[in-house]
Amino acid sequence: QMQAMVENLLALARAEAGQVRIDRGPVDVPELLADCWKAVAERAQARGLDVQWRLDRPCILQTDAEKLRQVIYSLFDNAVTYADAHGRVWIDVASGDGTVTVRVGNTGSRLTAEQVPHVFERFWRGDAARRDVGLRCGLGLALAQKMVALLGGRISAESTDGGEFVVTLNFDGTAGGAR
Repeated sequence: QMQAMVENLLALARAEAGQVRIDRGPVDVPELLADCWKAVAERAQARGLDVQWRLDRPCILQTDAEKLRQVIYSLFDNAVTYADAHGRVWIDVASGDGTVTVRVGNTGSRLTAEQVPHVFERFWRGDAARRDVGLRCGLGLALAQKMVALLGGRISAESTDGGEFVVTLNFDGTAGGAR
């Protein structure tokens, strides 16, 4: 856990100092998502999560595959960690008119609308996350926000009164080179 926190802090520092190199190339977004899911699939299954996929194919984005992989893994890790046991996680990918939108959501959110803007602040954790004191450090979404910005995209989050938390990534043709 400590090593992951240090690596995230170093990645954030490099991103803020402009020391992150972006190597753009064609990325098959559904393929990258499926590959990233492998790292959390066993944990999702153990928690009894219903995982739903809605993917537009083909969906190619001109971006840095490793940076996008880092972002997606963070979103998947959060969704599986914070979903309620036997809850639901969903992954949506839509493309069209030169844009790509990726949405990762989960049930079981206890965040209020007032708390949601803070999820991208480093070290911020909502009360619902405090049960994991020592296991989570509040850097994943802060780093994801920096990486998405470096990739030319936008990231946003929302939490509904029904307990659903959704993070949305948007890339347009001028930033990410969607096709």
